[in-house]
Amino acid sequence: MLVALMMTGAVSCTRDRGNAQLREFLAGQMGREMHLPDDSACHLFDRGYGLTTLGGDYLIVSYISSDDCTACHLKLPFWKALAQRLDTLTRATANLVLVIRPDTLDKVASFLENANYDYPIILDTLGRFTAMNDLPDNSFFHTVLLDADRRIVGLGNPVLEPQIEQFYMNQIAGRGSDNKSDEAISAGLTVKDLWVIAPGTDYDLLFLVTNHTDTVIPLDRAIASCDCVDVAAADLQPGAANEIRVRYRPAEASGATHIPIELRYSGIDRPVVLHLYAYVE
Repeated sequence: MLVALMMTGAVSCTRDRGNAQLREFLAGQMGREMHLPDDSACHLFDRGYGLTTLGGDYLIVSYISSDDCTACHLKLPFWKALAQRLDTLTRATANLVLVIRPDTLDKVASFLENANYDYPIILDTLGRFTAMNDLPDNSFFHTVLLDADRRIVGLGNPVLEPQIEQFYMNQIAGRGSDNKSDEAISAGLTVKDLWVIAPGTDYDLLFLVTNHTDTVIPLDRAIASCDCVDVAAADLQPGAANEIRVRYRPAEASGATHIPIELRYSGIDRPVVLHLYAYVE
């Protein structure tokens, strides 16, 4: 089913290869490990993110060569919108990184600034990414969905193909799975936007997670991506909406900020992910 779905977006790009060859190629790509360059030749435009935060449940990676490195081809507003939709998912952590082989650094920096793009960008100035991953020539295969082990579980560009975006979202959210453990809990509003705030002030936020079972569900851990956040969470009491209290104190003006908070519970396969947004000035 996976290969059949990915073929839907790829056939128009590779008609001369034939369906059988394409199906064989796609099947061979599934499960292949992908590597991200982390040496000094690659730079990360980091606004609240870093390579260490890219180790969630899923990662979307898209490679853009210098030939396509124009404001039109980068499609930064569309990638930003997709990243924001990923931020709202509550059953898994999913990140997005664009790997760009630029012809000039200044031009890419200008594109990022104009688009107010605040998600990870790796500038692969030496072409390390393609060397490490042996990318096919067809640009359709330059965007992939990776699992937690950074192995390919989906192919295709979700910005260009709505069907592929839907597949990625379903895969990340666990829709269609037979896992009944995820039905045991549910989260209320998971996104809080504080708008424009000042540093040095405490902001107290309340989230609710409901335990739909008749037994206590133990909390394994609560993880925030910033030391400026304290999370007060406990085991989920049965048949009740349980309070998750978050205190946020920004230490300094950092501009646009997004802080994901991950709650993992015993016996529940996917985490509850809360999202805090603010503009600190």
